[in-house]
Amino acid sequence: MKNARWTCARAALASLVLLAVLAPAPAWAQDNRTLATKVADILALFPAGSGEDRDRLADQMIALGEPGLAEFTRRLVPLGSGDDTAVRWAINAMAVHAARAGNEPKRAVAERALISALGTATDVEVKTFLLSQLRVVGREAAVK
Repeated sequence: MKNARWTCARAALASLVLLAVLAPAPAWAQDNRTLATKVADILALFPAGSGEDRDRLADQMIALGEPGLAEFTRRLVPLGSGDDTAVRWAINAMAVHAARAGNEPKRAVAERALISALGTATDVEVKTFLLSQLRVVGREAAVK
């Protein structure tokens, strides 16, 4: 009887070890991707398939902070000079999501990032797009 219990316990332990090895990395595992890679990974999913997906991606964008949002805005190009459709979808999704009631911290990050991008953009059309998004998410003082 003791041998049967011991064999069962060893089998259970072996199963747990195997599960631990084969299980996906835990949520607390360090993400070693560069900022540019994180941005590219998010952009690859735009336009989002649903409103829930769009909001989840917008949250991921905002979680990258102002440096991450700056990486998105640097990828904007003047109309006719390249395809930045995914970037425009993403920035608009982020602005609309951050502008919702109850999202004040997100709204403030988005507003600061768009204001900063306006200061570095050189093309008039790109600035016009950034201003249109700032009108969505910015407070009155920022839009003036």
